[in-house]
Amino acid sequence: ENMLWKGINALYNYQFSNSIQYLDSAYIIDATHPVTPFVSIMAKMYLTQTTLSYDSSYKVLHEEVEKTIPIYEKLIKLYPEEARYNLFLGSTYGIKARVSLAKKEWLNVIYSGYKGLSFVKKSQKMDSKLWDASMPIGLLDYYVCISSMPVQWIGRIFGLNPDCSTGILELETAMQKAEYAWIESANVLTYAYLYFEKKPNKALAIVSPLVDQFPG
Repeated sequence: ENMLWKGINALYNYQFSNSIQYLDSAYIIDATHPVTPFVSIMAKMYLTQTTLSYDSSYKVLHEEVEKTIPIYEKLIKLYPEEARYNLFLGSTYGIKARVSLAKKEWLNVIYSGYKGLSFVKKSQKMDSKLWDASMPIGLLDYYVCISSMPVQWIGRIFGLNPDCSTGILELETAMQKAEYAWIESANVLTYAYLYFEKKPNKALAIVSPLVDQFPG
């Protein structure tokens, strides 16, 4: 856990190479930890994005996702009672949908998005106090809310609630209670309040502690 958090802190301070080293060490120490494979994907994507290009980062992201999905599938078979494996498998499919979205591959967005959401919701049913699951649910609810009518229609088919206030409530819950997703939830809320909700004071109140904790 200590090594994992070193990796997370390095990631949010834009020390991507250090982050990958810490996360690799964390995985060697405990290959069953539910968080490490997922965070590793993001660290490798951002390293590639900042040193090469966005297109290169999408390729790395796709390759890492394809490697990571079988890891979570195996862990779910070994430990079917552990809800967090379903959560982070769903989150991994969510990243896959993000790549498809960037490439405008709409059918793949729908497929990966639906797969991801189904695993995240399954994790919520398994553990109602798994607050980390509130982050992807809140993000999707809010994204669908601010999107076009066709996207809202697809979101409703998936079982999402295209209501901005519901999305923000889920994100605030994750920010306040989640074990790991509180950082990214605060990050998303900062953008939501600043650019969409037009509440800069709320954005400032959320982002200031992040700046203090991650000065890089």
